[in-house]
This record gives sequence, structure tokens and C-alpha cells, in this order.
Amino acid sequence: MSVCKVRETDYLLRRINCESDAVGAAADAAREALFDSITNLTRRLTEKDFELLVDLIFTRSGWRRISRLGATEVDKDLVLMQPVTGERLFVQVKSQASPKVFADYIRRYKESEECTSMVFACHTPSGNWPTSFEDDVHVWSGAKLAAQVLDAGLFDWLLRRGG
Repeated sequence: MSVCKVRETDYLLRRINCESDAVGAAADAAREALFDSITNLTRRLTEKDFELLVDLIFTRSGWRRISRLGATEVDKDLVLMQPVTGERLFVQVKSQASPKVFADYIRRYKESEECTSMVFACHTPSGNWPTSFEDDVHVWSGAKLAAQVLDAGLFDWLLRRGG
């Protein structure tokens, strides 16, 4: 205190000690409840609406679709490009999938050699999924998918479609 006077000592101590107060705890609980709601609403979407939701998440994040949405492609649902870096992304969207289906799409992605990374979006995974993946493979389900919906500002869209 010889250099400056701290008026909000409680706040400072909470920050230093990485502690939360009642307001922070309530906000965390509300966020968890919102993620659960988003997960449940997502499960109510049709397959086409779920694919559209994933496409919208990427579009709002600056990615450009270079494949046709809803087109019948054997190996992938979307191919996206990040215009700044030129990175290409292999995206597969499944309402439900087992670890075996997931492994098959990883194989397809690796064989394609067209893309530098992969996103597998599945709102209802079944079975025992691996807990870690290669650095270039990303799985969106549960809280991860819910966070993407919120970050892209698509909660109201989802509520209208799935509610």
C-alpha cells in the first residue's frame, strides 16, 4: 500500500486467489443450465437443420463453404476454407454416431488429403468415445457444441428451430 491504495480489497483478494463469489457461482450455474438447454434443443433439430446450424456457426466465424450445403457427398458434409490462411476444413455432421462411425470418418478425412483439419459434429454420440484426439481432429458435442452455438450468436435461431 505504499505505492497505491486499494479500495476493493475483497475483489483484489478474490482475483489473486482465483476464487468466485456467490454472484460468480450463480452465473456458472446459469451457464451450465443454458448449455443443457442448448444441448436438448439441438437434439430436437432435423438432420438438415442440424447441418445448417453447424454451417452457420462456421460462416459466422469467418469460414467460407466451398462445397454445397446438403449436397450428396460420400465422405463429408462440408468443406470450408478460412480465407485469411487458406486452411481447408473437413466437416462431418451426424445427429447420432458411434465410435465406429467416427473412426470411419477420421479414415476418410485422412485419405482425402484435401483438408488440414477435421470437425465431427454430433449432438447425440453413442457408446464409449475416446477422450482425446489427434490435434487436427475436433469433436463438437455436448458443452463444446453448446459453446459454439453461443459464441456464434445462434441461441435465438436454435430456440426458434428446436423449441
